[in-house]
Amino acid sequence: MLADPPARPRVQSLSRALLVALALAAGPALADRDVTGTAGYPQRIALPEGAELVVELRNEAGTVVALARRPTGGAQVPLPFAITAPAPQGDAPAPLLVLQVAVLQDGAPIWVSDPLPLPPEGEAMPPVRLRPWQPMGFATRFRCGELPVELGFVDPDARLRIGDRFLDLKPIPAASGTKFGAGEGEDTFAWTRGEGMLLRLQGAVFPECRKEAPGEPPFRAGGSEPGWSLTLDADSAHWSGRYGEVTRDTALPLPLPAAEGARRYDLAPDLTVTVTDALCRDAATGMPHPAAVSATFGDETMQGCGGSPMALLAGADWRVEDIAGRGIPDDAMATVGFHDGRATGQTGCNAFTGALELTGEALRFGPVAMTRRACAPALTRLEADMMSALQETDRFDIAADGALMLMAGDRPLMLLRR
Repeated sequence: MLADPPARPRVQSLSRALLVALALAAGPALADRDVTGTAGYPQRIALPEGAELVVELRNEAGTVVALARRPTGGAQVPLPFAITAPAPQGDAPAPLLVLQVAVLQDGAPIWVSDPLPLPPEGEAMPPVRLRPWQPMGFATRFRCGELPVELGFVDPDARLRIGDRFLDLKPIPAASGTKFGAGEGEDTFAWTRGEGMLLRLQGAVFPECRKEAPGEPPFRAGGSEPGWSLTLDADSAHWSGRYGEVTRDTALPLPLPAAEGARRYDLAPDLTVTVTDALCRDAATGMPHPAAVSATFGDETMQGCGGSPMALLAGADWRVEDIAGRGIPDDAMATVGFHDGRATGQTGCNAFTGALELTGEALRFGPVAMTRRACAPALTRLEADMMSALQETDRFDIAADGALMLMAGDRPLMLLRR
């Protein structure tokens, strides 16, 4: 992440990591992959004379492992770039690398991209979108339902970024955590508590925000009859309707309050999208999603679902309440958790971890690794029943009271609650 410049912008205004990278760039580096692409922005703003293009690659630890920089030479966007990713050492697997691009003037950033994960080798780097740079201090990226936001600090205030827009917030007294708001009342605030954050924008309330991982996929929604799709990413919105006959591409707008638990996005004069926090089942597959989404295009309103089904599963572990209608032994601690693309938990006797596959139509558990404790007969039976149920699972659903149901077709296998 590029850091704030001082009052007199200099090269030193870049992050310490970029300064370290200058030293790294001076030495020899083994390379096995050349990465090329273009960077630009939709605004009709000319780059100044003497601007410089900087591209950096970071590993999962946030360390800069490669850096390329060159003068723009009077060229305008889109700007081509090239950088070489270093080869992994020894037999180590290729690391996850994240790319970030910036345009500097007099050593200070004026345009900057979000960090973007490199696509798999052999796939082209998609165009990199730049946004106007503003100082954010030490910033944290959050996902608030469908909305990606970034919260940073410009002492003693906070600055919230949504797409290309910035909101300056003032400290507000709070009983716990740290709270910042804009203007009078409670219409707009960001309230950090522990690892999460509560967000309200112009009266629109969002689900509790969680820290966003680099490369996390954007919010997607869609429906059928007629087919339409929506993608909201860090700074833009893309809508396709009538089975792809019409499209709209816009910058990500600020959301507006709609009904309770809903936000409205005015994407174009003829297109409005409303996202509601409510369980929604895909009409074609029955897969549950965390949001109901409607799109009004002209005088036609279309319904659909949005958000990742994994958002309904992830978080705190689920406690097993029943298996195949037989209940479980009193005081048995049997759990299932969904973390980082894997299933983990307790069988009442042993701990387990295993592969997990969630597609647009199915949920399946792969082979598991398990500890080998000896258990009482009742817990041994519970463990066997639980492993059998996980093996048979091919989908899930959420009951009206919030319970998780693991299913084989229409047959309930396991009931879990938080």
